[in-house]
Amino acid sequence: MRGEDQNIEYKQSWRDEYLKWICGFANASGGRMLIGVADDKKGNEVVGVADWKSLLENIPNLMRDTMGMIADVNHVRKGGKDIVEIVVPSYPVPISLRGVYYVRRGATNQRLSGPGLESFLLKRRGLHWENLPCPRLKLKDISANEIKRFKDLAIDKGRLDVSVRRETKENFISHLHLVGKDGISYAGALLFTEKAERWIAGAYIKVGKFGENEADLVYHDDVHGSLIEQAEKALDLIYFKYLKAKISYEDGLHRVEKFPFPREALRELILNALVHKDYSSNIPIQISVSDDKIYIANTGSLPDDWTVKQLLGKHSSCPRNPTIAGCVYLTGMIETWGRGIRKVFDECKRHGCPQPVYEVNGGDPGDILVRIDAAPDALVDEAHLKGNGALSGALNGALNGALNLSPTQQKVYGEIAGKKGITAEQIVSSLGLGKSTVDRCIQYLKSINLIERRGSRKTGGYFLK
Repeated sequence: MRGEDQNIEYKQSWRDEYLKWICGFANASGGRMLIGVADDKKGNEVVGVADWKSLLENIPNLMRDTMGMIADVNHVRKGGKDIVEIVVPSYPVPISLRGVYYVRRGATNQRLSGPGLESFLLKRRGLHWENLPCPRLKLKDISANEIKRFKDLAIDKGRLDVSVRRETKENFISHLHLVGKDGISYAGALLFTEKAERWIAGAYIKVGKFGENEADLVYHDDVHGSLIEQAEKALDLIYFKYLKAKISYEDGLHRVEKFPFPREALRELILNALVHKDYSSNIPIQISVSDDKIYIANTGSLPDDWTVKQLLGKHSSCPRNPTIAGCVYLTGMIETWGRGIRKVFDECKRHGCPQPVYEVNGGDPGDILVRIDAAPDALVDEAHLKGNGALSGALNGALNGALNLSPTQQKVYGEIAGKKGITAEQIVSSLGLGKSTVDRCIQYLKSINLIERRGSRKTGGYFLK
């Protein structure tokens, strides 16, 4: 007899509290409960039940009176003993037990409340939270810069025609199904406002650098902006400021840098977290970075009838936020074939990293945690310059100057790379350095054409050049 899983539960004897499990099956993909089977780590032992006749009458009445539902309750002989089988169908409408909702996730039964309950009820009505109207959001709050960024990416990938450049802001977001009769949706706020968390609490990414002790936070940053901007900024920040590259030379001349983690795999994981996150939870995505591993955690859960094994195998695309996923697909940043995880695995294998580890917590709110371990031959010691690897692509012209940066200059440079438009005063506050020290570093970085100042004297700041 197989062990407990998404669709089967064993109970040695009947108790009325087990109605919670029946409710959970009804709100998921259905399942079977066998009364008279003891479940333990050694295996499932058929012990039988003496009162099976009364259970055949009482359990249907309890289900009807407490949940208003019907399920088959059968008498089964197994191993010469009597057991009771309850076969629960998946219900298309929400089922509650005395006003409380439960759902089966994996081999556990979860009570729903708060954002998790809201998301469940919407889904049962054929709705998604992302498509609800965002209160107070007006057309003027939709950023023309974010619209242009989106159009440029989509046209470049051939997924939108160049004629969309002439579309007005209102028509464009309407064609993307981001506007309803009651206003612009939460998906529109996430995709096309300059600071999504103004409209949706927790709609940003927290990045933290941790030491050898995983409880030792060294420094951290928050990444803000639209969903697409967050994806781009978070990846650049991690490779500019948080990771070290192992430096070697081919033929004694050509400089080669290898980071401990494959960039394309990390990019895919960040995008997956952003696209599949449960934004109603108001909890930011959290990325913990250390020298030998990266954790990415976001609130959410697998589809009701999925397991981690199914997630890691070949599967169809089943996004939590289909409207957001469809829009991001147009930019070419993701595909719609459920191939994202396979792409991550392939990139890790090519880079020499172990296979990423996925963990799913079925709590309320639930969360999905991914750990990606470093390639052993890409780990470096403290003697290597921090952040130089990011210079290889975007800053080739200034590479020789960057290699001569002092540790303090590197720190200042990292702050400017990670926080576009940062001021000298903000760098002083963030790094705890003296104002004169920061000013000298800024002047040197400007002199070798690594950074530049943009904007007015009052509102401007420093950017990578």
